[in-house]
Amino acid sequence: MSESHRVASSPVKDWLDSCKKGSVEAYKYYFPLFEQYVGKSGEVMLNEAKANAESKDFYTKKLFELYRQLADGSIKSRRGKTLSQNTCKTAIMSVRAFFAYHDLPLSFKTFMKKDARLAKPQVVQKKHFLVPSEIQKLFRIASAREKAVLALGAMGQDRSTVARLKVEQFTGKLGAAQLEFVDEIREKTNASIKILLTAEAQRILADYIVSLKRHEGWLFEGYKNHHFKPDQCNDVFKALCEKAEVKDNGRRLSFHCLRMWFSTQLRNKVDRDIIDLLTGHEVRFGGAYLADDEVKLREQLSNAGVEDLLRLQEGSHNGFSKELGEQKAKLAEQAKTIKYLQEELEIHKAEMDFVRDFVRKNIPLTEEERARYKPLPTQKGPIKIRDVKIYEPKKPSVAPDAVPKEEKAAPNLHDEIAELRREIEALKKPQKS
Repeated sequence: MSESHRVASSPVKDWLDSCKKGSVEAYKYYFPLFEQYVGKSGEVMLNEAKANAESKDFYTKKLFELYRQLADGSIKSRRGKTLSQNTCKTAIMSVRAFFAYHDLPLSFKTFMKKDARLAKPQVVQKKHFLVPSEIQKLFRIASAREKAVLALGAMGQDRSTVARLKVEQFTGKLGAAQLEFVDEIREKTNASIKILLTAEAQRILADYIVSLKRHEGWLFEGYKNHHFKPDQCNDVFKALCEKAEVKDNGRRLSFHCLRMWFSTQLRNKVDRDIIDLLTGHEVRFGGAYLADDEVKLREQLSNAGVEDLLRLQEGSHNGFSKELGEQKAKLAEQAKTIKYLQEELEIHKAEMDFVRDFVRKNIPLTEEERARYKPLPTQKGPIKIRDVKIYEPKKPSVAPDAVPKEEKAAPNLHDEIAELRREIEALKKPQKS
């Protein structure tokens, strides 16, 4: 057998040929990185893992060690930079995909039970918790398609599920007078889920589907008539958050925030199994204690008030009702104040009319009435507008000798007249003598 034929039919080559085109380039880089870290080729590791179960655990441990060194920056990228958390996960997934393709899945849980000291390092990054006012801002500025994306996210669906929905799945489910459910398989867990559609969600989706002018195909079309990529749902959400000025406060803003908000609204209102069924998580005991009857499910959800989740315009949402209640209370207080002032104004108008009647009829008022009602002064002829004098504070008096001659103020007219009179009197005195 030639060398080229042997390489072409190697386990690594067969595995890479079965991978998606978008993943091959990453796998071609990260899997040889693991081979270099272990010091063995993929074919040798595969043969050892098939022959001995302990070898499989050994490679699982090595995989954990590689992940730690990638996460803490001991092993850097080609450009010498520290890898992000998602890139580290991609490197780990490349090795797991290789073993899984050859029917040798690496079970992290099984290995961790044997060695409790070994734990998968995780980067804690909390997501932003949305409040009702922020969700209202997003829906106000969103287009028809963006509203449909937000509505499905607010119904507890992840971005992968939202991206792969089809128009025909909603046939006969919109415009109903009750809660509706759309059956779907979640891609991540391969579990059956029921997508909840409230009355408001049905209205939003109906408006969007009418704008599509088609009755089949992907609900959200992407590039070249393909469905939305999951990251596009994230991009739509982040773009709306930026337009609506929703600040993250140091926490991560992503489409998953809507999913968290949905679970939080139903917490302590319905059974946990119902929330898992609607969000696509694994239901306890295979759903043995969960009522599959949609009639009972509608009844429980209706009692929990799910119809108020997306009634943003009417403001009947639980979170919105609190804010609206506060605003209504303030408006009620203002209305009371306005009503009181209007009543006082009417009383004063009546009193002024009463005074004017007395003045017009020249009816003499008693001393008590005069003290109570002071009539406005009447003026004959045209009204004269008095000149408004600007108030100027008086300057402190200063002795004449203390003020320099050049700083003395010019004498006014009265002083000049008095000085002339004194001069006249002085001239008259010699004539008399």
